[in-house]
Amino acid sequence: MRNQNNDAFVISATLSNFWVKKVLVDSGSSADIIFYDAYAQLGIDNAQLRRVNTPLTGLSGEMIEPLGEVTLPLSLGSYPKRSTKMVKFLVVKAPSAYNIILGRPSLNIFRAIASTYHMKLKFPTPDGVGEAMGDEKMARECYANTLKRFREKAGEREAGEKGKRKLNEVNHGARDPPVDTWEDPKMRRVEAIEELKVINLSQDSDEKLAKIGTAMDPDVEKNLTAFLKENTEVFAWSMTDLQGISPDIITHQLNVDPEAKPVK
Repeated sequence: MRNQNNDAFVISATLSNFWVKKVLVDSGSSADIIFYDAYAQLGIDNAQLRRVNTPLTGLSGEMIEPLGEVTLPLSLGSYPKRSTKMVKFLVVKAPSAYNIILGRPSLNIFRAIASTYHMKLKFPTPDGVGEAMGDEKMARECYANTLKRFREKAGEREAGEKGKRKLNEVNHGARDPPVDTWEDPKMRRVEAIEELKVINLSQDSDEKLAKIGTAMDPDVEKNLTAFLKENTEVFAWSMTDLQGISPDIITHQLNVDPEAKPVK
């Protein structure tokens, strides 16, 4: 088999004795992911999920908080050239055309080599080299579903923005111009992924307060606090600390002719 159309590498595998299709092999992913719709069909109690504090980051920078982490048996290949390993999956509740994403951690556990050109995943087994073949038809189906989801989401977003603008026109009356309610996502306030606590970095009676995370290791917290206390002079604690800014940077100049007469 030759991948002439640059299709995604999609295989099928056995997870917890269930035959699972639409498994994306992605060596660019730093995590192994199972989406919640597929996880729920395995019949596993959510109580088995372990808490994780690290969010997932997509290519466009969006952050997704996993529901938790679970370790499950994953089998690749066909008997007798079959390999089963325990894999840690992050459970993600988000829409996806795939059921599972196999990233670098699981590929390393299986010592697997993936060839997107040959649409094959090869790995060692006690009875020789095992193989998992890619499914081009399934890959194109997943790609089509991904495009469909993207178009639907874009249409819903556009319809929502039009509805908000129309509502503004009704509320403000015909005399007032419509107000654009679009919000720049870059201007949204970013929330901390963990609880913060306040520490005092001052060596004397003055308060010099800073916030640090509560989920870090105690030794790391101790070293970080000591480091911050040793370098308090690099922070601006008051307006008097903001010195040395060049007037060339902060001075505003009007681009007018100094000989021009002002108009009253």
